[in-house]
Amino acid sequence: NGGSTQTIGLLEGSHTFGETEGTNTDLRDYSISAECRDLHGTGELVEVTAFNPWTVNIGDEEDIVCTITNSKQLPVLTIVKTATPSTYDEVGNVIDYSYLVTNDGNVTLVAPFTITDDNATDEACPATPTSLAPGESITCTASYTIEQGDLDAGSVTNIASAHGYFGEVLVDSPTDTETVTADQEPVLTIVKTATPSTYDEVG
Repeated sequence: NGGSTQTIGLLEGSHTFGETEGTNTDLRDYSISAECRDLHGTGELVEVTAFNPWTVNIGDEEDIVCTITNSKQLPVLTIVKTATPSTYDEVGNVIDYSYLVTNDGNVTLVAPFTITDDNATDEACPATPTSLAPGESITCTASYTIEQGDLDAGSVTNIASAHGYFGEVLVDSPTDTETVTADQEPVLTIVKTATPSTYDEVG
């Protein structure tokens, strides 16, 4: 840890090397790899075996440099929500929601992938794929049926988030908000009636 470098004189043969956790460091949070090169000749790769500690065979007069790389594992899930149609004008109109869920981290995320939407009740994600490599996406869906209160309010705002797993660790996306507006048409009508329909004297 800390980018430290050491030069050690060793006899030819099989040797092991590795790293241990520093203060406030958990190696389980990192993807770890090791590479060794023979700098005495053309700089070709030298085979290493096992995993932390690794094993490398050093030959006569070889100048071996081994590099350990620690990449922070960053499980990140994002969501982009869209609504169709963008307006409504009567009770019973159905708003269809689409959620583009993307792995924006550097590690593979696994199913089940789910959506939480504060207004919808039929959120659904496809059963496959069962994993998302970095950069991959799936599209989930949901819907909402307009009620009278939504027409009176003038708009419907839904807040959604996506969920997946990195191993057994739950990964939540930030929330995304979508607002659909009402085409409000305030109309008042009047029907007038008179009783009785005739008259025949003063008063």
